Amino acid sequence: MTTDNVHEWDATDADHIEHMAALLPAWFCPRMADDDWHFGLLLTTGQLLHIETIDAVHATDGGGLWMDVRLGEPDGVHSEWMPARGWPRPTHSPTRRRTCSVNVAQVVCAVELADT
Repeated sequence: MTTDNVHEWDATDADHIEHMAALLPAWFCPRMADDDWHFGLLLTTGQLLHIETIDAVHATDGGGLWMDVRLGEPDGVHSEWMPARGWPRPTHSPTRRRTCSVNVAQVVCAVELADT
């Protein structure tokens, strides 16, 4: 759907994962948009943002991409080992309101934060 110069695809669209995968790397969307799990987005700031799922991807007419994500809670990831391996501790949701929008240009990489 298109609204106010923003193209938005979310979980209410029948083909939402295919739409997201057209904008983001192919492995990224099916795993992170179709599951509630413990994922990390390493940002250009060096922070590791703990998310549970991608709810939507927005593409602006200017070429910008934004993801609506649900932030993770601290009890979901055991991160004591991360600094010893060169990874920052994950940043979690500071409140019970866990919706967040992330500028895709600020994401360096995406990883799973828990074993399956």
